Formats: sequence, structure tokens, C-alpha cells
Amino acid sequence: MSTVHTRYVTWLSRGRRGHGSAALDLVAPLSTQVDNPGGYQAWASSNISWQDSNGQDQTAQFAFWSVTGAAGGPGVSFSPSLNIEVEGSDVQATAWYLPGGGRGNGEKGTFVDAFDVAQGTFVDDDFVTISPDAELTNAANETGFVPSAAVETVSAYDTIHAVPFMDWRVMVQAPAGSDSVSTTHLHTGAGSTGVAFAFYQSTGGGGGMKLPNLGRYQKGTWVSWGVMVDGGGPTGNGPVGPWDPLVLSLATALAMAEAAKLSDPELQRAGLDLAAKQLEMTAAKMAEAMRKGFSSPVRVTGMAAPNKR
Repeated sequence: MSTVHTRYVTWLSRGRRGHGSAALDLVAPLSTQVDNPGGYQAWASSNISWQDSNGQDQTAQFAFWSVTGAAGGPGVSFSPSLNIEVEGSDVQATAWYLPGGGRGNGEKGTFVDAFDVAQGTFVDDDFVTISPDAELTNAANETGFVPSAAVETVSAYDTIHAVPFMDWRVMVQAPAGSDSVSTTHLHTGAGSTGVAFAFYQSTGGGGGMKLPNLGRYQKGTWVSWGVMVDGGGPTGNGPVGPWDPLVLSLATALAMAEAAKLSDPELQRAGLDLAAKQLEMTAAKMAEAMRKGFSSPVRVTGMAAPNKR
């Protein structure tokens, strides 16, 4: 057996973490025993809400999964659904979320940071130069913030601690299209706001950013558009049903029931009734989808507990 350690965390910018941890747990970390070899699945909701230490309501949005220790090697995935193969070692799977809100003083700009895929975390290395306002470079590497009073180009280092640059990812931007990427350069628009991460990873000669959901069972085939959008349809290996997203909805109902048991006694009944309604509605839709063969997917917004298969 191997253990998969799963965390749901919010990213802490360079200015907030002060060379400490880049992550703050949103829920208690989970540990799951998985057959070795075996498979593991988890899912991240699009948003998580919680109260901070000051009792203030906070909301964070899903950004990406990072995985180390999986059979396919370290990697990142920008899909909320995680599927990894486990073989030979324990695994660390982390769902990274972006906290809401901007710079405390209201200044507009882009937050930047460097992520080491092999380590599975953000690192504090200097990693960018700024132009044409080169005087912004030191602050950008220290605080991870590039003001947008004027158009700026944020150029990532080719390597940090001997690990090569892979890609920029613009996670958030406003207005839409204000920030763009070309090779190692991130171009920020005047008056824009955003969050962008530079990913670093040793490719081992393969190139590209690894996704940790294929592992040793990787197999290629063609899929129809319906399957690509979770609606079901034909593939090179036969039809795929549309009920997979509904499994997440069922898991959400079970999670709601478990949460209700921990609620105040006066709220338990209402919580259990709501969970039961979620379960009944999902089961009915799943049965209908199975009878019809294929139908439109059902979107869910709750967070289902990770599971092994």
C-alpha cells in the first residue's frame, strides 16, 4: 500500500509569505491508503469559502493541481478532476487556490511567482527582470508584484537553481486580454490587474509540461467533442457515458450529509434534508441519462471527497 497525501491550499504571494511557506491549508490535509500499484482520483471545486483568523469571510478560486511521487513523475494539471497512478512510493497531491482581493493599498498590477514542478511548490528564487522600467525588478522578485502604471514586460529567467523554464500561465487578468505571453516574456497592460505564474521543470528530454493523470496506463485514442466537454459520446475505444460528472454530484450529497452530522443539532435536520434532496435529484438524472445513452452533463459546484479506485 502507498499513501496519497492530499491538500487543498491557498497560494500565499511572495509579499505575504516572507520567505516562509507558500501555502495555507483551507481544509485539514487528507491521507488515503491506495493499492500499490493502483489509482487515485480527487476533485477540486471551482471555489472554496472559509473564515480567516480574524473571522472575515474569504473566497479562493481553483488554479491547478500539483503532484509529486506519482508513477508518471511530478506534474501539474489545470483540470479540477485529478486522476493519477500510484506505484512504488507515497504521493503528494495539492490543489492550489488563488485568494480573492488585490494589493492592500489598491494599487493595480500583476502578481507573479515561480513554481518548481519537481518540488511541487512555489520557490523564492529571483526569476524575473522588468523592462522598460528596470528599477521595478528588485521589488518584483522580493514581493512578487509588478505595478501596471505603464506597459511592462516581465521576462522569466531561462533557469532557476539549474531547473529550466517551461511556461508562463496567466491565471487571472482584468480586463480580459490585457496580459499576454510570448516564450519567456509576460506582457502586462497599463492599468491591468492579474496573477501569472512561471513554471520550471526538468523535462528529461521529453519537453512540455507533464500532466499527472496518465502514468503507466497511458494509451492514445480519438474522442468526440461531446466527451471533451463531459457530455458523453463516441471514442476510438467505444462510447463514453455522460454520467461521470453525476458521480461527483453523488459524492457531494454524501459530503453534505457528513457535514450536517457535525452541525449544530438545530441545523442537522435541515442539512440532512438538503443532502437527501441532492442525492434524490442526482440519482434520478443518472438513471435518465443511462436510459437515453447520452445527454447533457450536469455541472456541480460542491467539493467531493477524494477517493481511491
